[in-house]
Amino acid sequence: MAVKIRGQPATIGLCLAAYIFQFLWLQVLSQNISLALDVDTPYTFDSHPGVYRLGSANLTTTVTIPAGGVSASFQLTLPHLNYTYRDCDTLLVNVTSFNGTHNITEEQYTTNCYDTYGITLFVSMDGNDSAISYSSDLSTSSTTKITASTDGETIYFDFGHIANGAATSQDISIATPFTVLSNNDVTPLQDILRFEATPTTNGTNQAANVSFIVIGPQLEISFTELNNSGPIEAGDRVHLQVVLQHTSLSTENATNLQLSGGISPQGTSAATITISSVATSTGPYNITFSSDVMNIGGNLNFNLLPVDETVTILLWYDALDGLLINRNMQLSLQLDYVDLEGHNLGAWGSKSKATRDLTFDDQTKFSLNVENNVGVDQVVEVTTAFLMPHGTLAASLELEFESAALDPDDVVLVRGDLPQSEEVNYASDVAPVDFLSQNRRRRKRQIFIPATVPIIKTWDVGDIVYPSSVSGGDTPVSMLVSYLVNLDPTQVQNGVPFSLTATMRAGGTAIPLGTRSFVLGVPELKMEQTVQIADETKNPYEVRINVTVSHTAQSTADAFDVTIFCDATGLSIFLYRNMIPKFRV
Repeated sequence: MAVKIRGQPATIGLCLAAYIFQFLWLQVLSQNISLALDVDTPYTFDSHPGVYRLGSANLTTTVTIPAGGVSASFQLTLPHLNYTYRDCDTLLVNVTSFNGTHNITEEQYTTNCYDTYGITLFVSMDGNDSAISYSSDLSTSSTTKITASTDGETIYFDFGHIANGAATSQDISIATPFTVLSNNDVTPLQDILRFEATPTTNGTNQAANVSFIVIGPQLEISFTELNNSGPIEAGDRVHLQVVLQHTSLSTENATNLQLSGGISPQGTSAATITISSVATSTGPYNITFSSDVMNIGGNLNFNLLPVDETVTILLWYDALDGLLINRNMQLSLQLDYVDLEGHNLGAWGSKSKATRDLTFDDQTKFSLNVENNVGVDQVVEVTTAFLMPHGTLAASLELEFESAALDPDDVVLVRGDLPQSEEVNYASDVAPVDFLSQNRRRRKRQIFIPATVPIIKTWDVGDIVYPSSVSGGDTPVSMLVSYLVNLDPTQVQNGVPFSLTATMRAGGTAIPLGTRSFVLGVPELKMEQTVQIADETKNPYEVRINVTVSHTAQSTADAFDVTIFCDATGLSIFLYRNMIPKFRV
C-alpha cells in the first residue's frame, strides 16, 4: 500500500493527528468553571453576614478552573434596585383646523410622555481594587480585563485562557472591597442585599449568590427581677432592673432614644409602674422625668447612647385589683432610636409574670344534684367550688353535651348564680341570671337527626373581684349553673343517653372540671297497698295501711316531688309516717 499510494501513510498520520487535536479541544471546551461568593465580615445576623453600613467589607469570589484549563470570564451584579417612572414633557405645537371657510393655525400645548428607567445602587464597588490570587498550578498569558457597565450595576471579569497543570480543579480567589451607600435608603438590620455572579464563558449558567444584611446601631432591653417573687396576686409589688444596651453586633452610636412602656392585659387597672432611678454607665442621667411617666403614655428620653455604654433603670410595679387571675401579666417596653443617617429603628422587650391560680378540691370541683338518670324538664344543677386569690377572675362556665339524639335547641340553661361567695364583688347583672326568661321553651315532636358536633352552652360569668383591701388569704367562691332538657316525653320512652363535660375558662385558660354520663327518660311508678287490723282483740277498729311506691320495669328516669293521696273518707287518721294525709270533706 505504501508503494502504490505515495504519500498516503503521511496523509493518514496527519488526519490522525487532526482527530486527536479535535478530541482534546472538544474535551477542553466541555469543561466548565464554577463560581462561589462569600461576604467576608466578622458579623452574622439572622444567618446572614452582617455588613457595617458606615464601613467596608470584602466580597470574595472563587472561580474554580477544571483540570487542563479553560477560558474563564464572569459578570458580577451588585445589589441594586431597578425602577421605572412615567415622565412627561410639555411641548408647544402649531395645530391647524378648518372652520368651514378658512384654515386656522393656533399654538397649543401638548405633552409627550415616556417611561424612564433607572437604577439605585446599594453598594459602591470598583473591580479594579480587587486582589486576585491564583493557585500555584494555574497560569495565564493574558492580563485580566475588568470593566463595568455604564450604570455601574455589573462588573465584568475576563481572565482569558487559564492553564491548569494539575490533575484536579484549582481556584482563583478575588477579594473586592465594597461599601454600603448609606444615603440610598438602606435601613440597618432590615434590608437584605445580594451579590450575584454568572459565568459568561464556559460556565454552568447557574448563578452563584450571597446575601448580606446591613447593620448599624442595634440596641436591646434586658430585665432582672430583683425580689424574685413567685406568682403574684393583687396587692403584690415587683421590683425590676431594666438595662438598655448595644448588642454585640452594634457598630454605631444611637441617638434620640425614647423609652415607653405599659402593662398588659388590663393596662393600669392591673398594675401601675413607678420609676425610681435612671443612670448611665458614664455618669448621672441629667434629664428630669416623672416617676409615673409610663402610666400616662409618656417617654424616658436620651439624646445619645454611644457604643459600649448602657442605661440602667430601677422600677417597680404594683399589682392592682384589675390583675387577671390565671393569666400571665406582662410589662412591655419599646425603645425607639435613630442612627447617624436618620433612620428610625426600634427595640422591644418584655417581662412576663405569672399570677396565682385558683385552688380546687377534688370533692367540690364538680358536683351535681342528680345521679345517673334525669327526666324531661328536670332541672340539673352543676356546681364548682374553689379558692380565689386577690384580683379579678374573668370566668365562664361551659357545658358540653354529646348525644346522637339531641340538638342544640333541646338543651336550655335555667339559672346562673354565685352562692357562698361573700368576700368577692361582681356587677349586678353577673349573678343571679335567669336564663329561662331569655329563652323560649317549646316541646317538640320530631324525627331525631344524629348530632354531628357537641352541643355547647356557656354562661359568661363576667368579672369577679376579690379586692386586695380585704385582708386574709384566698376566699371561697362557688359557681352554679343549671340546665334542663326540653323534649316531649314520647321521645324518650326508651331512654336517651348523653354525656356532660363541664369546663371553666379563667383568664383565657381552660380548666376541666369533670364529665358525667346520663340517661334521659320518663319515670313510671307503681303503688301497692295492704291493709291489716293491728289487734283484733284489743283494738279491732284500728287499721294499718301500708303503701309501697316503686318504679315499673319500663321506668327510665328518677321521679321527684312524689305525692301520695290516700282516700280516708269515713276514717280517722291519728298516726302516719312518710306521707301527709289529705282529708276529703
